This record gives sequence, structure tokens and C-alpha cells, in this order.
Amino acid sequence: MRKLFLALIVGTIAQVHSTTGKVPTQEQLQTADAQLNQVYQQFRGTLNDTQKEQLKLDGNNWKQLDK
Repeated sequence: MRKLFLALIVGTIAQVHSTTGKVPTQEQLQTADAQLNQVYQQFRGTLNDTQKEQLKLDGNNWKQLDK
């Protein structure tokens, strides 16, 4: 599940970059973030309770990497 979530993030940023050919602006990143959140919520809605818990744990682990 972690790989899928990472792929969503990378794909969203890559889409913004490939569209403009430049480093994304703050506005573009905010738009991409909103799109990513929408896809995440749709994806989360397809999971059972165990998978949702694993996704939550993966997200918490991801946050720890950012520190």
C-alpha cells in the first residue's frame, strides 16, 4: 500500500512538472495536493477496515521519515 500511495504522490508532481516543463509553482502544488487528496479519499473508500488501518500506519511511518 505504501508503494501505491508513493506512486500517487510522485505521479501528481510529475504531471504538474511535465505540463509546464518547470518546477511547479505554489498554486500548482496546491491544485495537485487537492487532486491527490481527492484520489486518496476515493482509494480509501475501497478499502476494508484492516486495509484502512494499514494505510493509516503507513501514513504515520511516512511522516516520521519527514522529520
